[in-house]
Amino acid sequence: MSTPATESRPWTVTTVVVLATISGLVDIIGGISLWFFSSSDALEDLTDADSGTLVTIAVVSIVLGLITVTVAFALGGGSNAMRTLIAVLMAIRIAGAVYVLFAFGTHQLGEALISIVVAAVTLSLLYNDRANAFFGSR
Repeated sequence: MSTPATESRPWTVTTVVVLATISGLVDIIGGISLWFFSSSDALEDLTDADSGTLVTIAVVSIVLGLITVTVAFALGGGSNAMRTLIAVLMAIRIAGAVYVLFAFGTHQLGEALISIVVAAVTLSLLYNDRANAFFGSR
């Protein structure tokens, strides 16, 4: 008796794993950098945020980055739970980028737009027909 063939992972899911991993690493590096420079008067003036707020944003960025990288690696195995978590994390990334646009103005415009575009592309690749077939076979 033969076992049914398992659907191989499509390139779209592999691309999501790579994009999510890179996004998570950028969050971690950015969070560490922000934490390191959070007591800088110039950064406080530029962002109009106090040191405590900057440290909080840094810690949240690091934690979300660690979660994103961990979940991205697990996503490659076809877990629907990880797929949902990545979708939630990308939605949080979009919301965070929109917050940054309103809270810090045009100083972070490029970073926020890149973050929104990467998250939107990730979501579209995560829920296209090939990805749906792959995760549906699990």
